[in-house]
Amino acid sequence: MAQLQLVVLLRHDQWLVAHFRGAQYHALREFSANAENQLLLLNLLKQHAEANLYFITDIADEHYHVEVLPAVSGAARKQLLARRLAAWPFAQE
Repeated sequence: MAQLQLVVLLRHDQWLVAHFRGAQYHALREFSANAENQLLLLNLLKQHAEANLYFITDIADEHYHVEVLPAVSGAARKQLLARRLAAWPFAQE
């Protein structure tokens, strides 16, 4: 079976999540970009933890940053993510 892929489009007013399995489009979820929907979006992403995630942003910003993470799993994934998020230049203190 083809790998599940989620394409997340982040806009200033809306978040869209498109579900693909291989080249087949399956569904589109839409969320307004507000604090109440952050948990809904997080839960959706957690439900599909095995999926490949692709994030596309359409936000006016002068800072451009690409972060590439190696493919890891289990405890190593959690440790890597914790280290990278702690080092993130925009981390809230």
